[in-house]
Amino acid sequence: MRGLPAGHPLAWYGLRGLAAVLLGFRIAKGAQTSNWANDQLTPQQIRYAATDAWVGRELYLAMDRQTP
Repeated sequence: MRGLPAGHPLAWYGLRGLAAVLLGFRIAKGAQTSNWANDQLTPQQIRYAATDAWVGRELYLAMDRQTP
């Protein structure tokens, strides 16, 4: 994770792990491994992409609240 010192405990987490630690829930990964090159996305892929974007914002806000 950019901006965190190498030894910081959160430096080794991905989005899914950070959501679990900081927000208290896990993101389902099923749609992540599906074919994103198709002409049309499935409803599951659209939901996953929207959740991914929303969680990124929520993580930013959670980390910003923890910064002195």
